[in-house]
Amino acid sequence: MFRLLNVNDRTAFECDGSWYDLAELSGDAVLADPLEAIARHRELHALYGRCASALGGGLVADAALGAPIPQ
Repeated sequence: MFRLLNVNDRTAFECDGSWYDLAELSGDAVLADPLEAIARHRELHALYGRCASALGGGLVADAALGAPIPQ
């Protein structure tokens, strides 16, 4: 199970209070778009495991959060 966020209009995971840019974590710039990420939800489960060994983008509490799915 994972939680998706919108940080500065980019898709991110929340893990242990930090956020992780999904495009940077995956190496796939397309996944920065929240709608694209949701369409590829099956891939996200495997990508979420990378958070344990990756550097986070910052604390969720300090992030500029947007709507999970922008219009």
